[in-house]
Amino acid sequence: MKKIIVIISLTIFSTSAIHSQINVRQKAPPKEMTNLEFLIGKWRNSSDQWFDSNGKPIEVIRGKKAQSQKKKKVPYEIQPIMEGLYLEGGASGDFVRAYFYFNDVEKKYYHLAIDFMGATSIMTGDFDEDVLVLTDILPQTNPKGGTIMWRRKLSKIDDGFLSVYEYSSDNGQTWKMRGKQTMKRVTSIEAGLKEIATNPLQNLIGNWKSSLDKKYKDHPVIKKVNPELKGHIISFKWGASKEVLRLSIYNLDRPSKGDTIKFIDGIIVPDNTLRALKMIEYNVDSDIYFDGTYSFDKSGNITRNYTASFDNGSSAKFREKWIWQNENKTHFKWYTERFENDKFMDAGIVVDYYRIE
Repeated sequence: MKKIIVIISLTIFSTSAIHSQINVRQKAPPKEMTNLEFLIGKWRNSSDQWFDSNGKPIEVIRGKKAQSQKKKKVPYEIQPIMEGLYLEGGASGDFVRAYFYFNDVEKKYYHLAIDFMGATSIMTGDFDEDVLVLTDILPQTNPKGGTIMWRRKLSKIDDGFLSVYEYSSDNGQTWKMRGKQTMKRVTSIEAGLKEIATNPLQNLIGNWKSSLDKKYKDHPVIKKVNPELKGHIISFKWGASKEVLRLSIYNLDRPSKGDTIKFIDGIIVPDNTLRALKMIEYNVDSDIYFDGTYSFDKSGNITRNYTASFDNGSSAKFREKWIWQNENKTHFKWYTERFENDKFMDAGIVVDYYRIE
């Protein structure tokens, strides 16, 4: 019973400490909070490295392996709360919540962590150039004897932030490296298409017309599905809420009359389980169902991996690569590969697509 009372007391103390801080502050957050904006967002622990007491790299420290794997699967989110007075961090299913705030009386940044048992860890500090340096307010008891203090350094990196952990066994006189973690921003794919502005698919919004070279007129696939080398128009546009991207492909069946026939309809939606953009398409002419994903490289080139299911019950796997041909993103080449004999084989067809108004 005593243990329960202690836990509850610690929890109440920790929570009341936060609220008391909120009550005495002005509503507008101090301007120094803008310096923490690089921490805001959804993050994934993309890599970590830990060191023993002699500075030698080790794979993990006690209990870190499972924890690290968990963090890689579950995004860690840091968001403003209380009208921006605080940043709150945590992951779904995680029992530890972290808070960043700036004390405009002491002119210091604070980091407060609270676990489900009510235990707290408080760090304070300031920026050293572009690095936020936070240090334990009080030494902690070291299970191996003596005391230990922790210091954490946070700095912005490309598309993420770096968190470096150091410790001291002599009350902060000297410090040793304990570990470092690289947190990478969860892509807009995982965050949802509302953040599509940073997503390469943004470049596809609009209409595209194909140009099929006459050299393909004797290709067996072309002879079967497009013997007259008819052109296509691909249209990408938003759904009603900008959470769904719609794709339509039209066949220029009678170009002299200007008529078009839509023969493929599809949608692109974020899939958090796959950590990818899910594509679903249907060929209304041939009753073919396409199910797969979109992915991108650093240059914004697009790869589509999908399975085509036919009305006779058979299926085939394909991979398409859409490679940009200019910086203005007005022309891309469409390469198709088919999965055969346990590997992708070039289907032997390349189609050029050009942006049209």
